[in-house]
Amino acid sequence: MRSTAYRTITVCIPCSLLLLCCGYGLALALDPGRALSEFNGQVWLTENGLPQNTVHSITQAKDGYIWLATEEGLARFDGIRFTVFDKQNTPELKSNDIRVLLEDRNGALWVGTANGLVRLMDGKFTTFTTQDGLPSNIIDTLCEDPAGSLLVVTAAGIVRFGDRVFTPFGAEGEFPQNGIKALFADREGALWIGSADGLTRYKDGAVVRYTTHDGLANNSVVSIEQDKDGRVWVGTSNGLSQLESNRFVTYTTHDGLPNNRIISLAVDREGSLWIGTGGGLSRFANKHFSSFRSGDGLANEIIG
Repeated sequence: MRSTAYRTITVCIPCSLLLLCCGYGLALALDPGRALSEFNGQVWLTENGLPQNTVHSITQAKDGYIWLATEEGLARFDGIRFTVFDKQNTPELKSNDIRVLLEDRNGALWVGTANGLVRLMDGKFTTFTTQDGLPSNIIDTLCEDPAGSLLVVTAAGIVRFGDRVFTPFGAEGEFPQNGIKALFADREGALWIGSADGLTRYKDGAVVRYTTHDGLANNSVVSIEQDKDGRVWVGTSNGLSQLESNRFVTYTTHDGLPNNRIISLAVDREGSLWIGTGGGLSRFANKHFSSFRSGDGLANEIIG
């Protein structure tokens, strides 16, 4: 892989790939004390090699490559050029509509598509479909649980992949089976599930559900993240909630967010929380929100 400095913050937006880095160098790239105006942005589009301009998911592998899920194939980026994998050159991909990506602790890249689940391991692609035990071939999200098993959210429910087989996850009626948008395993071993019906926490067989009645910003939960202090952040369709000591604090545009529709969350290595919204990219650092919008170099303000 070619060496590149663009390994700081990677932003998924519906019409391009944006990589941000600080002009002062990699060591300071994510310094929460520096204003977002001090970051340089570079945008890649189809004319730069992206197979398609709708990017649904991004992950950076342990070897440094950045993988991107687009609606016209899987792309690998080395900081300079893209290598594209699609149905034409990779028969194991049954659909070019790539929905979600995850690299597990063993270094395997899992690729969720609109028609099956694909694993890339040791240079080999392997396909999994309903014939292998998936309840549906439409993959919505992926997560590695605290024990190291892969959890797969499909259009027809959640399954766990372990010992080379898929098994149903949870007892019937225990978890939401439809409309699941987020799955997150925290550092304490709890699994968090975000759906159209609120937030669910699962640990050691105990299930706890949270809704607006408990202080959640909105029952439509689309993203979940945990910061370096152990607080759980919950992105909803109408506000950002922080859960600490079983109490929610909600943030909206009144607190500095560019938009109340939260789409994605990520914590960087310096501990800052990055928030993708329907109106731009925001960073929460030092108890303060700052934003990066179209006038600052975004090709689109909807951040996925």
